[in-house]
Amino acid sequence: MITEREHRREKHVREAQRTKQLLWSVIYLAVEDATCAPLSDRPMSKSITAMRFLTSNIDVYLERLDVAPDVFRRKLLEVMYEECKNPRYNAAEKRAFRFNHGWWERNKNRITAEEWELYHEQELRDL
Repeated sequence: MITEREHRREKHVREAQRTKQLLWSVIYLAVEDATCAPLSDRPMSKSITAMRFLTSNIDVYLERLDVAPDVFRRKLLEVMYEECKNPRYNAAEKRAFRFNHGWWERNKNRITAEEWELYHEQELRDL
């Protein structure tokens, strides 16, 4: 027979597992958004948002998952910049990620709130 304490512990473990699954889903979605093909001269705004998340805001998520942020970032960049085939990301997605990542690294300190709004407006017109 299961005691009340054991029941609460099992419930806590299940909730923790669901939370981890949710966090991994958010991270996976950000990586997917970061692999979206760019517009003619810049990434889509969802790719910019994903890059911002993956390069800074992701730390809190990874810490809750017991993953070192620098190790995760290094591995992600290795996968996206390596030339060999990857079962999860095809060559076009990896090229898009590299373009979006490069654009983000060159422009991340120059994006103002007004420019951010302009990106969204231009994207709506371009789509």
